[in-house]
Amino acid sequence: EVLQIEAVPCPVLALATPPRSILSALKQSLQSLTRQSDLSTLLDQTLLCLSQHFDIQHALLLMLDETGQCLYTVASHGYPVTGVGSEIALGQG
Repeated sequence: EVLQIEAVPCPVLALATPPRSILSALKQSLQSLTRQSDLSTLLDQTLLCLSQHFDIQHALLLMLDETGQCLYTVASHGYPVTGVGSEIALGQG
C-alpha cells in the first residue's frame, strides 16, 4: 500500500553525442599525420588527432628502449604533468 509519493528534483542529462564515423576520423587523422615532417610534430599531431577525432582526452605515447626491457614516455595529452621521459619496465603496472 502506497501512503505517500514525493517528487524529487532530477538533474537534466546531457544529450548523447551523435555516433562518430570511425573511417572518416581515421581518414582525417591520416591526412593530417602524413603532412608532418619531424618526429616531435608527428607525436603532437597524433595526440591531437586522438583527442579531436576519437574523443580520447588522456593518452600516452610510449616507445621501447634499445634494450627491449623498458617503455619510456615520448608524448602525452590530457595530464597535468607531461610525464615525458618517465619509464616503466615491461610487465609492470
